[in-house]
Amino acid sequence: FNRWLKCCYTLAEQTTPRIHGQESLGPSQALLTLLEHSGELLQLADLSALNTWVDFGIRLNDGNPEQEKAYFSLTSPESQAVLLTGCDGDQFRLHEKGLQAYLTGLWQTDQVLIPYSTLTSSALDWLPYYDEEGIRLQDIIAPRSGVRGLDQYRLMIGHLLMHQQYSRPRYADNLSPLQRLTIEWFEDIRMDRLFLQRFPGLLAMLRQLHPKPDAQTSLPNQSAVIVRLCRFSRVLIDADYVDEEPIIRQFAA
Repeated sequence: FNRWLKCCYTLAEQTTPRIHGQESLGPSQALLTLLEHSGELLQLADLSALNTWVDFGIRLNDGNPEQEKAYFSLTSPESQAVLLTGCDGDQFRLHEKGLQAYLTGLWQTDQVLIPYSTLTSSALDWLPYYDEEGIRLQDIIAPRSGVRGLDQYRLMIGHLLMHQQYSRPRYADNLSPLQRLTIEWFEDIRMDRLFLQRFPGLLAMLRQLHPKPDAQTSLPNQSAVIVRLCRFSRVLIDADYVDEEPIIRQFAA
């Protein structure tokens, strides 16, 4: 915490407007903006990376209040690019050519891969999707459960392409939210199984990423229905996993 305060103090010293270097003309707008976004910043990167990001912002904007506000609110491209270099994970821009080659070579498609910013969106929105312009992915993915971000990119792309090939849109206006959730979950399981039939070597990574709950445990911030669906999908991709509930084993068989 002291290191963070020192970082804020340095920013205030360097960006507070003054007359002849003596009398202050008001508070540092850069500091106010930084404090307003401090919660999300501290979750995105460690203090060492934040110190580097703040120092770069001071030198880049050179006392321009509007530029400082854009930089320290993470709305400028330069700000996002500098902060991403200090975040843990694989950046899309560093692997874009390889992922595009993977798309063309293994899937025979020339669709465009489009990154979206994780720095300016909620973690709840960090889901891959596709639209008429291309396939949209996070601009950075951290390692999870021993699977590096680059491999997660490959799994996401494959999953979405399976949806493009085998899923069909359905009208769900007359279905409840729970029914829609269940149908979407079953369809995702179907796509993963089709994906693994084509590339069975990816099964180990998919197992690592998939939660492994049981009847006595729960998943953070998730309902009991999602936990049961998760147990069901685990049975379908992991022959070593035996669920305790007979109905889940029966349905999976």
